[in-house]
Amino acid sequence: MTSPSDIFLVDTHALVWYLTEDRKLPPQVVRLLQAAERGERDVIVPTIVLAEGMTIEEKGRASLSKGRILDWVLMHRALVVVEFDLPTVLEMNELSAEMELHDRIIAATARLFGAAVLTRDRVIAAVVDTLWDEAVDAPQGEQPS
Repeated sequence: MTSPSDIFLVDTHALVWYLTEDRKLPPQVVRLLQAAERGERDVIVPTIVLAEGMTIEEKGRASLSKGRILDWVLMHRALVVVEFDLPTVLEMNELSAEMELHDRIIAATARLFGAAVLTRDRVIAAVVDTLWDEAVDAPQGEQPS
């Protein structure tokens, strides 16, 4: 599902790929995150994305120094960190229990804010609007490399 939404939320692998300059990231996602860096567009970053990113850094699953994601988020004011809270849990109740927990939290957060998710994950794309290059075909639940 795709949408012309004006509100965007970044998924973990999109954020990791942006910070590692991975070519898997479509140009329109790169431009949107660059606009957020310049303070021209707000982008939502759920705390679960920060937690997943921290785990990726700690386990060396991407070429990121420890603390890189958190430092990047703190440096750019247009990145709006959204906490995992009770309204998110209530919205999760409306989504399939078959979804992986992190994806369910991200999708619920996006639904609460009416945001399109910057992701190529088809599990998330099945339940919320997304922004990604439709020519890219990713396996369900793909994790960052």
